[in-house]
Amino acid sequence: SLPATKEHDCAMVELLVGTKQVPKWFISHWWGTPFCETLDMLQYHAWERDLASETPYWMCTFANNQHNLEELKVTDLRETPFVRAIMSPSCLGTIMLMDQKATPFRRTWCTLENFISTTDGREKVPPLLLDIGAVIKSGTQRAVEWDFATNTE
Repeated sequence: SLPATKEHDCAMVELLVGTKQVPKWFISHWWGTPFCETLDMLQYHAWERDLASETPYWMCTFANNQHNLEELKVTDLRETPFVRAIMSPSCLGTIMLMDQKATPFRRTWCTLENFISTTDGREKVPPLLLDIGAVIKSGTQRAVEWDFATNTE
């Protein structure tokens, strides 16, 4: 997909549908999650929320022009495409996609997205929803006590 978007200097969504899409749900994720797991989490989310198959999700991977990231060079983080998508009038909520280590909570952009979703997003009418999705492989569940002072178990 990148060669095609590079040729047209556009985001993948613009290449596929010819225009930017108005988000109903914002996807907060990190790029290390296997794409098949991302799709599984989103499919389950859509099923749980009883969303129509054409419901638009906003994912930076496809919504941002990956060849021209000038719009990320702003001094006010609320002017980034991430925050603008979350706070857009059409956006109903954020779905955070987790891995077994909750890596998104250690990623700067994900932390910003979580912060905006749980603070500024609560001021929207109706308040922004925050859902968390995870793929848990059978037999791998475990409870741990986390020491936030040392950032270790």
